[in-house]
Amino acid sequence: GCMGISCADVGGLLQQNGEYYGGMAPCGYTLASFLLTTDVVQHARMDLDQQEFARLLKAAEWGKALALYESGQHSSKSTGLRTLQGFSTAISAIKAAAPLYQQFVRYYDSTTYADDFVRAALLGTGPFVGKPDVMREESANKGSAYGNSWMYVVLELEDAIADCKTGRLANNDMGVHALDEAWAFYVGSLEGSDGSGSGVQPYSLAEKRCQNFRTCSGADGISGEATVNQMLRQHFEVLRGQLTSGLCDEARTTVTGIVQQMAVPMMQGML
Repeated sequence: GCMGISCADVGGLLQQNGEYYGGMAPCGYTLASFLLTTDVVQHARMDLDQQEFARLLKAAEWGKALALYESGQHSSKSTGLRTLQGFSTAISAIKAAAPLYQQFVRYYDSTTYADDFVRAALLGTGPFVGKPDVMREESANKGSAYGNSWMYVVLELEDAIADCKTGRLANNDMGVHALDEAWAFYVGSLEGSDGSGSGVQPYSLAEKRCQNFRTCSGADGISGEATVNQMLRQHFEVLRGQLTSGLCDEARTTVTGIVQQMAVPMMQGML
């Protein structure tokens, strides 16, 4: 600027609840090297719930883990807190129309299939009756991170396309904001601005598994960032340009490519 300082130098004006005042969010900040242009600081903090959830599960604190899962703790929104459970049970009609989500619903015969699985593991019911604690712990933890959260990232991208088609990109809760929300939920706050942190979201899974399958970006295949995450960042950047330009059909193609890449570490994790 004319005074020799940048927007990044000034930052954004926070309220006591951790949200930025309307119109007072930073003009741009990075999360895992992706430039976010809307305020999704609180969204990214969902990984803190996931981290605490994993800790409680490891300690076999089933009741406390269930309470955190259902009630939330670290990610505030305009009305209360976001919850890990809500990623499966609080899906809007627009999001619920997503083709991939509907495939899962048909397969499991439940609109809350991810929550069904996590709650069964937490309570030791259904397929987890009589199963050892370690099995319940791993299932609840991974079910939340890679069942609830993973699908919700996809649904945020679907939301962005729906907003593109209705021309509502200017609304702060729609369009490009949904794109930023998707990245925030995929990465999480623990990864930091350059992605060098140690997170618990799907981004972190890709970083771990690329070393096992030689799909990292380094020449040896086991060093550097996960190629999946590099490609996703590029896809997200392309998608933002398409959304802001109203290129909705092109955006659909890009989202398809994003979901395909997001599936790679999931498959690696199951092998």
